[in-house]
Amino acid sequence: MNIILLINFEKILEFFKEFTNENVILIIAMAIILPFIEALVPMLPLIAIISFSIASLGSIYGSVMGSVLGILLSILGSSIGMFSVFILIRDLIGNWFREKTKNKEKIVKAIEWMENRSNSFMILFLSNPYIPTSIFNYAMALTGYSVKKYLVIVLISRTICITLLGVLGIVFNVGDDLTAIVWVFVTYIVVYIIIWLIKKLFIIKKDKIGTKWKEEKYEKNN
Repeated sequence: MNIILLINFEKILEFFKEFTNENVILIIAMAIILPFIEALVPMLPLIAIISFSIASLGSIYGSVMGSVLGILLSILGSSIGMFSVFILIRDLIGNWFREKTKNKEKIVKAIEWMENRSNSFMILFLSNPYIPTSIFNYAMALTGYSVKKYLVIVLISRTICITLLGVLGIVFNVGDDLTAIVWVFVTYIVVYIIIWLIKKLFIIKKDKIGTKWKEEKYEKNN
């Protein structure tokens, strides 16, 4: 089923490639619109969409600039798509859903579990290119999760995910070579470790500043 979908979708991408016919405006529009649609339809292959954008823009701007623009526009389109879905579901049925299910213990616990996840967990989860993040996005929209917080998380996670797929897709041909998927996971883990270390360093620095401020305050009072 997935193979048939991929083959048919690649035919659609070929049609779009011929349709745009190296028209810069159309290519840029498609580079934003296709990732936007992928955020709405979870089964569409994101790697194929990113590859299309990179290849199309590369034919005009060259491989390096085309790759950079393809990745950036894909991040923009995917982020707008995910956040739009989140806002739409949240505003239309989010409050209604929570009100209807407030007496159902399992659903309430599931909502509370999602609402209480740390930023690092959310970024880790949503930046994994092999997790159906669109479905998780629908679920999060039904919670009372902070809109501003979620926007930041979506931007960071989409940047990590699409950059991974874009760069590794160019270097290791992830779309065709299944063994190269290992490189995606390895890089993904490394990125998460870096984020975790930055977070720890920030906490340590914050604690030191707080301790120093308390010591100075104590000295002044005595």
